[in-house]
Amino acid sequence: MRFIQVQGNIVVNFATDDNRDAAPDGWQQHDTAQIGWLFDGTDFVPPTKEPESPPTRAEQEAKRQEAYAAEADPMAMQMLRDEVTKDEWLAKINEIKARFPYPVN
Repeated sequence: MRFIQVQGNIVVNFATDDNRDAAPDGWQQHDTAQIGWLFDGTDFVPPTKEPESPPTRAEQEAKRQEAYAAEADPMAMQMLRDEVTKDEWLAKINEIKARFPYPVN
């Protein structure tokens, strides 16, 4: 059996004891609740994740620069040697800009 300990409305501990028929004092039997889950008095639910904050302009600029260096700059050299077209190179630049858009203020 699996037992959980709830303080307030949050699961703070759990234990497994196959030799026990009932929950120890202050504990409840539950098969799936994990530490950090919430108890609303009836049901246990996983905590909600807070939405991630969008990347900043500086973060996106850094990601673009990294992608330009790894992907577009080599294509520029290939363009000079007529191995790729200017349109292919510009398409790569636009693809990188689309992948790492700047936030709208």
